Parts: sequence; structure tokens; C-alpha cells
Amino acid sequence: MKLFLLLIIGIYLFSYEAKVEPFEVYKIKASVAGRIIFANKKLEAKSVKNTLAVRIDNSDELINMENLKESLKKR
Repeated sequence: MKLFLLLIIGIYLFSYEAKVEPFEVYKIKASVAGRIIFANKKLEAKSVKNTLAVRIDNSDELINMENLKESLKKR
């Protein structure tokens, strides 16, 4: 009987599941396409000059620009 109770308790101990939810959720929209790498949430809705508020991944655009420069040099 004790073995049976230990078996039942053991099954319940390993079957527990927890739900993890985010602490804060932000929705950020940009006028250009790309993945947001960095966002400074302290600067939200403020107009501050010479400060990085949002950084967008522009690696595809940089590759396209280099290709265009090379094609212009060949002409």
C-alpha cells in the first residue's frame, strides 16, 4: 500500500506544468521593414535629439547598397 501511494505521489510531482507569461509587452511600429534589434523604452513618446531610440536590422539593405555600388563601378 505504501509503495502504491509513493507511486501515485511521484506521478503527480512530475506532471506539474507552469504557465510563463511576459512581464511587459510592447508594440512597436516602424515605417520601414526589418527586425527591431534594440528599443529604449525610456524614450517612448519623447523627442530627444542625438539619442538612439530604436535600432532596426538593416543588413539586407546594406548588402543591396554594396551590390549597387559595385555595379556602378563596373559601368
